[in-house]
Amino acid sequence: MFRTIKIIVLFFFVISQVACKKYLDTKPTDFISPENYYNTEGEAATALLGLYTVFNDNGNGLYGGTLASWVVVPTDEVYRNSNAGINCLSYDATDVTISNYWNQCYRYINNCNSFLENIDKPTMDSTRREVFRGEALFLRAYIYFLLTSQFGDVPLKLTSTQSVYGVNVAFTSSKEIYAQILKDMTTAEGKVYDVDASKQQPMRVSKQVVRGILARVNLYMAGYPLLDVARYQDARDWAKKVVDANKNALLNDYTQLWINIAKDAYYLPENMWEAEFQAPQPPYFRASGWGGQGGIGIACPSTNIDVGYVLDWYKVTYSLSDRYRTDSADVRYNWNIAPFYYRVTSGTWETPRDSLNTTQALRVQKVIDKNPGKLRRKYELVRPATGSSGMNFPILRYADVLLMYAEAENELNGPNSTAINLLNLTRTRAGCTKLYSTSASNTYFLISDKESFRKAIQEERSRELCFEYVRRNDLIRWGIYQQTLLDEATKFTANNYQVGMVAVYNRIAEKYNLLPIPLSEISLNKLAKQNIGW
Repeated sequence: MFRTIKIIVLFFFVISQVACKKYLDTKPTDFISPENYYNTEGEAATALLGLYTVFNDNGNGLYGGTLASWVVVPTDEVYRNSNAGINCLSYDATDVTISNYWNQCYRYINNCNSFLENIDKPTMDSTRREVFRGEALFLRAYIYFLLTSQFGDVPLKLTSTQSVYGVNVAFTSSKEIYAQILKDMTTAEGKVYDVDASKQQPMRVSKQVVRGILARVNLYMAGYPLLDVARYQDARDWAKKVVDANKNALLNDYTQLWINIAKDAYYLPENMWEAEFQAPQPPYFRASGWGGQGGIGIACPSTNIDVGYVLDWYKVTYSLSDRYRTDSADVRYNWNIAPFYYRVTSGTWETPRDSLNTTQALRVQKVIDKNPGKLRRKYELVRPATGSSGMNFPILRYADVLLMYAEAENELNGPNSTAINLLNLTRTRAGCTKLYSTSASNTYFLISDKESFRKAIQEERSRELCFEYVRRNDLIRWGIYQQTLLDEATKFTANNYQVGMVAVYNRIAEKYNLLPIPLSEISLNKLAKQNIGW
């Protein structure tokens, strides 16, 4: 599959760059124009696969580099082991990473537009044509979702152009962008295959995936900055459709879930949608470039390619470790936060950082200097595990759908039995005590009102979904991003923990709810407008 994708990446790259002078001057003879390409169903299928490279393109796709490591921190879960750069709230509109993110999104939006304009050309099965159309509509909508959630108002382009850069393109309000996202995704939901019918790799979109992402989109719309609280109903309904279809389930063993991801042992009932970086069959062809950036960046560092090369970039916060203290039986603690480091000189790869005593006091005492442990390269199939990782990354898990359902249910009807039972599914899978609405031996486990359950949801999402690139946007939509980082700075100081991060976290300001519009766009597009504060 990836060999095919690599071919089609070149096809789409040339399409998106034809306005560049060097292409116009050289007039390449190997250029394949859309007019000459969409002749058969096979060509359409190959072009469709090309659209998915937005997630893993040459190691710099949205989940292979840009999104994975540079625009999702700092939070109250993880921070960059540095004090400068985009990871540390030290950037402006000239930042190259932000510009690359913007350009990358619009290049693939242009590819989606070109695909949609040409999909009616080939002679092919009509049902399959509509499936293809639905996938392309969804992918375009998802990229717009990533754009507007990070930048706010952006240009809305629904037709292909020779260049991805606009000269006089007006910005569309985020409210209108979201309306288009809902329209395209809802249309796609009626066209794409059901999860049982598709029989495809987890990178491909299914009906259940579309429903789950629609729940996520509606939750974002219900929160800051749109505050369209009527969307809680739609978020609940879409999540409920996923649950009621009875096609998804949690894997019983939380740790095995992540071992499976490293091994490409797919479990579609929970890992509903993944960014794919390695073909699942021998010879385990790996995507070029850095591949799955999560496994190389947000993990326990190692310089040894036998155990798996990992950069020493990220550390866990005091708050994340402290969050697990409420229930000492939570298996996610010693998996999501690595209780070891790699010592390559002694021959013992995993050396405990402490005695692994699970008492609450020691869990606080020994939090200092620990790394994320959720993604572990030692389980990857390809050896040696060098600076290119084939580990897939989950974009949507069923656990997230359950928690979104519980959150929306609480906002609509308070902490009823439905909401609490949904939340308890992830807790009991992790070995934790259930939450109760009437009585409990520990007041922490007693949910008495909507606010206390909202807090429980916010904490459980962190325990379950940490390092999965959703926390920053969660904090923003809840309207607590700025205060959360300021509180974290206080915790650093109070616990004499990573005091060097205090200045980084104190940089937070309201403007950081959105990224700056890249200076390259401001310079080229006469109608572009910069976000407030930038």
